[in-house]
Amino acid sequence: MSSSVRKSRRPNESSLSLASSVSTLPGVGARRAGLLEELGITTVGDLLIHAPRRYIDRSAFCRIADLVEGSIQTVIAKVTRLETRVNRGRHATMVHFTDGSSRLVCLWFN
Repeated sequence: MSSSVRKSRRPNESSLSLASSVSTLPGVGARRAGLLEELGITTVGDLLIHAPRRYIDRSAFCRIADLVEGSIQTVIAKVTRLETRVNRGRHATMVHFTDGSSRLVCLWFN
């Protein structure tokens, strides 16, 4: 390995300001910068003051038996059965859960 100094993609902290383009941040390339620009975010300052559109509190847990249809809720459950099916080239995964209060079956299509 060469002993030459490699140039880091990370900006020098002294050269980074709130007016710096988001594309100077690590992990922000042209594509992601374009997506951020669609949200009106072009600078580091814009990114810092951008508030999320919504917030989902996932810290409150409920029992499966107490779930309410149409609302976002969090449960802690044990997987009791997992099934994977293929029908005409379409994959489906069915997972059975229980938490002692009731059972829940979820179906995902891949």
